[in-house]
Amino acid sequence: MRGALAVALLVLTAAAAPAPAANRVVPVFGGEPPPAPAGDLVLPLLFGPFLAGDEVVFAERRADAVAVVADGPAGKRDLDASTAIDRTLEPLSVDLDVAEGRVALNTYRFTCNRDPACEKFRARTPDDHRTLVGPVSGPLARLSSTCGLSRADVAATAFIGPCHLRNNALELHEEGAPSREVAGDLASTPQVAGDFVARTILGPNVIPVGIEVLRRPALDPVYRVDAPVSEWELAPDGSVVYGLFETAKIGWSSPADPAVHLLDVPGWAIRIAGAAERIAVMLEPAFGGIARSKRLLVVDRAGAIRADHTEAAPIAGIAFDGARLAWARQPCSRQSIAVWDLSEPAPDLPGADCTMPDPGAGAVRLGRDRRAAVTLTCPATAPTGCAGVASLSAYLRRRPSDRRRLRGSAAESFDLLPGGAKTIAVRVKRNGLRRFRSGQLRIEITLRRERDLTVRRPLRLR
Repeated sequence: MRGALAVALLVLTAAAAPAPAANRVVPVFGGEPPPAPAGDLVLPLLFGPFLAGDEVVFAERRADAVAVVADGPAGKRDLDASTAIDRTLEPLSVDLDVAEGRVALNTYRFTCNRDPACEKFRARTPDDHRTLVGPVSGPLARLSSTCGLSRADVAATAFIGPCHLRNNALELHEEGAPSREVAGDLASTPQVAGDFVARTILGPNVIPVGIEVLRRPALDPVYRVDAPVSEWELAPDGSVVYGLFETAKIGWSSPADPAVHLLDVPGWAIRIAGAAERIAVMLEPAFGGIARSKRLLVVDRAGAIRADHTEAAPIAGIAFDGARLAWARQPCSRQSIAVWDLSEPAPDLPGADCTMPDPGAGAVRLGRDRRAAVTLTCPATAPTGCAGVASLSAYLRRRPSDRRRLRGSAAESFDLLPGGAKTIAVRVKRNGLRRFRSGQLRIEITLRRERDLTVRRPLRLR
């Protein structure tokens, strides 16, 4: 029941009837900084959120496992944490869907199987596929698949996903029936909801030019949406909401009214979800933009605005059930999921940016091992913590007008909760100590986030 361009991470929602709930903020990763990725990889760490009745469901990539987590009136619990992470292997690709009271987690990895040619040309093969499906109450059980599913889409009585190991095929699982293959391919982003299945219609260069909606179990055609869609979502009643590619428009269609109904919105839709004849959309100010702040808008099918909020922090995904809007906030070390009951004002949220840590002041002592250490301290008052990269450079300069001569450098990332600290050291080359006693050796500390802060401090012997 979800759809997106291949380059986008699409986060979708359940269409279950919402339970009354006040605004709240759900911490993720236990309120701690997320685990550091292996090596220099930049990996998604949080998947979701989804709204399932009065619970918020999401998945988080922990240090040793991918965990599916539910947070509700009874507290927070792991629905499943059996998908282990082995950092000696290629990283797992993760996809999560929650809809109509069910959860599906799909993982796989690309591997070269120790093939030097593969490593050289990056011709990796998808491997180690694993799909878990079960109710929101748990537990999740492994679903048997023979075609290597690349993603997960779940409904109350069905599951569908594109096949990695067989071209031009989708695999459909339905309650009480054997699994079967359906025509499609990896780029067709199939969705299932209620008694309906939908998939994108691909044009030249694998660009979506529409959506086809089918009815289970015979998969009879119901209607088509002929429009260049980007983000889209299928609802259990067979209706579809969608954003249009490269335009500031969204639209909707339904079995009873299959025409393309377009609505103007103040930006490009990069996430979209529909429920109860309302549409929630996350907007970028312009197509292809990378603005930090995003506008969250809820409109009805006539285009009237029902809710409007600008989120200054980076957002990983949204969820909508008709009465509540949820989104994952990733401003800094302390990440969370915000839940907004639209009958109330928007929630009061913590800061939207990282605070710069304090690199200290005064001279830095140089040890007998030629190492100089700088301690970064995140202020206890920082709303969401401190994160970024610290670069240390030890340099020699005889006179202020002289060119600097580098005598040592180091760089490390930092991710600190409020009040936390981290020490970073740089080793100075031996030839950098020859003129040390004349006071010409200094250390430069540069802290990088979205803006740079540079501090220079003198070095002195212990």
